[in-house]
Amino acid sequence: METKEKNFENDIEAYLLNYGGYEKGNQHTYDKIKAIDMPVLLLFIEETQPKTWQRYKNVYGEKAEKQLYNIFQQNVSDYGLIHVLRNGIKDRGIEIRFAYFVPASNLNEELVEKYHQNILTETRQFAYSTQNNNTTDIVLSLNGIPVAALELKNQLTGQSVENAKR
Repeated sequence: METKEKNFENDIEAYLLNYGGYEKGNQHTYDKIKAIDMPVLLLFIEETQPKTWQRYKNVYGEKAEKQLYNIFQQNVSDYGLIHVLRNGIKDRGIEIRFAYFVPASNLNEELVEKYHQNILTETRQFAYSTQNNNTTDIVLSLNGIPVAALELKNQLTGQSVENAKR
């Protein structure tokens, strides 16, 4: 039996990419300082809320992306990430969503379509720090926003949850 952690990562990644609806994440577009992949988030917003994003750009001009990031971070600080993902933000009367969840029914085709437009990514050996080269085995992101980190350990090689915590 193969007990290497890398093989376990391969299996998880293969499942997520082939059956889980995930795409391979891009470490090069992830901003370690801001802790977000803005190009992916902007792609999601542009595809699911084109009129809203255009209004936002009309209000803020070339500073729209920076303002969106600032208001996103402020809302996350004030209300928490889950709240912001579920409810979005409102800035100058413009409501922007950062994710769409499974609708209660399939009656509203537009909501079903927007739910399917969420961009799920998985990134292996995710380098998260500007201070060092440390990595987490796998990070799962929703529309460019990291939401889960997986640090894999193998009991057969003497590793435990305590090793993952460290």
